[in-house]
Amino acid sequence: MSTLTSSIGDVDRLPLRVEGPLARMLGTHAGALSVVQRESGGLPRLRCELQEPVKTSISLVVRVHALNGIPVAYSPVEMSQGDRIFETHDLTLFAMEGYSHLPPAERQIVERRVWSRRAYAIASTA
Repeated sequence: MSTLTSSIGDVDRLPLRVEGPLARMLGTHAGALSVVQRESGGLPRLRCELQEPVKTSISLVVRVHALNGIPVAYSPVEMSQGDRIFETHDLTLFAMEGYSHLPPAERQIVERRVWSRRAYAIASTA
């Protein structure tokens, strides 16, 4: 786990920065995402609980970065008016096409290694 991520109990937290006008729409410039592990062992979901419900429907993108700033994963997120929680459902790792020839078990090892480099996330408008 990166030096920027933290763990509270059994829940990993990932620092979150919210960019531009999205910060006004979400009511925050920064926060933390809960890293929710999947039973299947795949990439986790990321979950954020806001202080206030959003006033309008929003499309955003969450990008997860390594400590050196290189993006490692992303997920689009849709929020409806009144939502207070957003959650990623299908995180996608960048540049995994080069590993498509690997058997699933070996590919999962590479995915875990890439994911282990996570340090922070940025939310921006889609």
